[in-house]
Amino acid sequence: MSFIKQIKLLIKNVNFIVYFLFLIGNVKCSCKTSVYIQPTVSTEKPKPRIPGELYPRMIIMYMDRTIWPFWFELDVTRPIKNKNGIVLDDGFQPLKPFQQIPGLLDSLHKQGYKLAFINQSPDNASMENLLEWFNFNKYLTHKMTMSAPKKELVRIISQKYKIDFGDMLYLDSEYDEIPDIAELNVVCIQTGDKGVMMEDVQKGLHIFSTPAPDYG
Repeated sequence: MSFIKQIKLLIKNVNFIVYFLFLIGNVKCSCKTSVYIQPTVSTEKPKPRIPGELYPRMIIMYMDRTIWPFWFELDVTRPIKNKNGIVLDDGFQPLKPFQQIPGLLDSLHKQGYKLAFINQSPDNASMENLLEWFNFNKYLTHKMTMSAPKKELVRIISQKYKIDFGDMLYLDSEYDEIPDIAELNVVCIQTGDKGVMMEDVQKGLHIFSTPAPDYG
C-alpha cells in the first residue's frame, strides 16, 4: 500500500472515531434529560457573626414571590391540600417554595437570627397550613398574615417584640410598599424574581455592619 493511501485510510479511521464519540456523547446527553434530579437546597451560609458588629434583631420576609413563586390570593385555587407530602391547590397545581429557601432559613436560624414571615392574605388557615407543610415553622419567631398595609404589619412586630425599626431588616420582591417601610428607618432590600437569596441577606447585613459616615 502506498504512503498516500495509508494517510487517507488513517484520516478515514480518525473521522470514524470522532463521529463515533460524537454519537456516544449525544446518547449520554439524551439519557441525562430523562433522569429526574432532585433539587438541592442552598448550602451557602451567612458570614459568622463578629463580636462588636451590629446585626438586625429581626429579619422580616414577605411570603408571596419572595418565599414562594406565587401570589397566594391571585394564583392559588382553594382549598389547598397535602397529598403524601405534595402540596396542591384545588386545581391540582403543585405549590412549592423557591428551591433555595429551606437551606437559607436553616443557615440563618443556626446563626441565631430571629426570622419573621408576613403576608397580606386574610386566609390565615391556609397560610398556616403552607408554613406547616413546608416545614418552616421551626425557623420562625413570628408569622403574621393580615389584610393590611405591609408597613402596619412591620409596626405590629416592632411593638410586640419591642424592637426598634432601625434594628430590623426587611426583604421583599415587590417595590411598591418598600418606600413606606423604609420611612420607618427599617433597612429594606428588594429581592429578584427568583425569591430571596443569601446575597440579598448579605447586602442587608453589610448595611448593619457598616459604620455611619462621620460628617463632623
